[in-house]
Amino acid sequence: MALARLTLDLRKTSKRSDNSYPIVLYVYHKKQRFITLGFSSTIKGWDEKNARLKKSASYNQNKDHDAIEEEINDKLHLAKKKIKNFGRDINKINADQLVEAIKNSWDSQIDTIERHQIKNNITLVESGNVIINRKRKMNSPSTAEWYSSCINRFLKFCKKDDIRLVF
Repeated sequence: MALARLTLDLRKTSKRSDNSYPIVLYVYHKKQRFITLGFSSTIKGWDEKNARLKKSASYNQNKDHDAIEEEINDKLHLAKKKIKNFGRDINKINADQLVEAIKNSWDSQIDTIERHQIKNNITLVESGNVIINRKRKMNSPSTAEWYSSCINRFLKFCKKDDIRLVF
């Protein structure tokens, strides 16, 4: 059975120069693993019982508590959901594979323009060639040539070899 919870990583090697510790997702599945969440707090600024930042702590005064709480709790929820979705098959994987699955579930939830650009990964020339080839197969060579010349003129105007399309 796997376990996931929020905690501070209090190991000596993880202590930061400002005497804070990283907030981590503690994952236990045959072995313990820590996933750093990108936030930190001091021991006095962390409520271990409730697994949340103390708003009254001096170290946490200038932080956006609500945004941090929302992000770390979303990640905790996704991790627990991933563990639950594995069901009995969780025994077939090791701790490192579980951590990787949890991280991948976090990544799939993030939806940014950059992610779409990488995900779509299609260029004007590639897309244009698909249309041009279809026109040639439909026995419309003049339309295909017109599309080809338009793409070439546009790329020449932009002074680029190719342009990545965003959908």
